[in-house]
Amino acid sequence: MPELNADQLTTFAATLNSLRDAFSLAISENLNQAVALEEPSITQLTIDELMTDSEPMLQTTFTFPALCPDESLLAFASADAPMLVDLIMGGAGVPVPTPLLDDQMNALANAMSGIVQGFGNAIGNMLGQPLQVGAEATALEPLILPPSFALAGQAIRVDFTYQIAGVMDGQMRLYVTPDFALALTPAAETPSAGEAGAAFTGKNGGAEPGASASAPFQPFDMGAAAAEALPRGMDLLLDIPLEATVELGRARMLIRDVLELAAGSIVELERVAGEPVDLLVNGRLVAKGEVVVIDDNFGLRITEIVSPADRVASLGKRF
Repeated sequence: MPELNADQLTTFAATLNSLRDAFSLAISENLNQAVALEEPSITQLTIDELMTDSEPMLQTTFTFPALCPDESLLAFASADAPMLVDLIMGGAGVPVPTPLLDDQMNALANAMSGIVQGFGNAIGNMLGQPLQVGAEATALEPLILPPSFALAGQAIRVDFTYQIAGVMDGQMRLYVTPDFALALTPAAETPSAGEAGAAFTGKNGGAEPGASASAPFQPFDMGAAAAEALPRGMDLLLDIPLEATVELGRARMLIRDVLELAAGSIVELERVAGEPVDLLVNGRLVAKGEVVVIDDNFGLRITEIVSPADRVASLGKRF
């Protein structure tokens, strides 16, 4: 994926700055305090450079499927989390004891979800169309970038300084892929090979003359997938655990029908008896198979599998 050139980054920064008031309001509503955001700074980084951000963070991954399928990440410093918890729970910003309890982490997750939804609403209002949040997850741990960043080979980091008067000053970071930035600024032109040298690639956000565009990702050869190199940067993420789910089927139900469920109730699924079940990894379909029993445990015998290229491409996206 080619780097964004200086004009595209400037346009993206201006777009985010135009959303700053609405973003501040969303944060304020979820922290129960007036929050002021300063003008954001934009830095385009390679995956290797991003991996130096290893300190723990309060981070939420999310998607806006109607805008871009790539996952993005919103993060606060972990040191701010105890104060944010107190604000969310109606306090004055006095840090709560650590480690945080489950109900405190749930409160943080709900607040982060509200902030992300507010950000989506601001973008939707700007674009003139509703923008719903897709899959999201919140954790307090060292920075873990979704696989979509490895596939892109780079990411754009947006730094916001925020102030809560009389309480705290802090920093919030937004990590997005170049595709997300382009989707948010459709008027920006895709850089040509000759323009790539003007891209912002250093950690200080400055231009590095002479830099070349990254090589495009080559599709996997189905016959020699195991022998080919992984996409650039993908090896950095091979040890990251992903959630695997075997899905028997789905059903749409009215709220009143859900409330009437009781022991012995039967929920009819849309899947036909005998049809293979789905294996989802990180919420994306990667294979189909049949249920088997192994030493009193259920298992799945794979009967059909998605191509390696599609499996890698899907790891950073969810339904």
